[in-house]
Amino acid sequence: MQPIRLELENFGPYEATEIDFSMYYAHTLFLISGKTGSGKTTIFDGMMYALYGKTSGGLREGKEMRSNFADSGNKTKVTFEFKQDNQTYVIEREPEQLVKKVSGEGFREQKNSARLTVFDSEKNEINQIIKISEVDKYIANLVGLNREQFSQIVMLPHETQRDGLRAPAPR
Repeated sequence: MQPIRLELENFGPYEATEIDFSMYYAHTLFLISGKTGSGKTTIFDGMMYALYGKTSGGLREGKEMRSNFADSGNKTKVTFEFKQDNQTYVIEREPEQLVKKVSGEGFREQKNSARLTVFDSEKNEINQIIKISEVDKYIANLVGLNREQFSQIVMLPHETQRDGLRAPAPR
């Protein structure tokens, strides 16, 4: 899997942020680093939520990731774009949340949603899946890892970093 772009809308501390991973393609490996509280875990939470519908540590649900900065009229949404096997995948997820009613005043509960769009190497759309259970199954088969396995591979190096130095993982 080659990450291309992560877009966080009213997710965690991010009001509207796009992370373009393509500028790191010259390197075979890159590290997301920063001071405590700088938002590193939220980036991983966004990737995990987009792929698996759950945050990286599994301690918070998607609806709990709604930004405190979000205007009541703006939705919480995560979009993750990545490449694998000459195809591009764009997965969008919105957690359960209160949204403004289309007509009248007040709010209504919107259920969580997922949409996975698959593009060929020429960027032509070849498939779109909008049923959450089908998106989850497709991603599990595509990535070949469940959420816990993905979290161990991606998050473990993140969790063992201390004071800017990479420490060996505890045994």
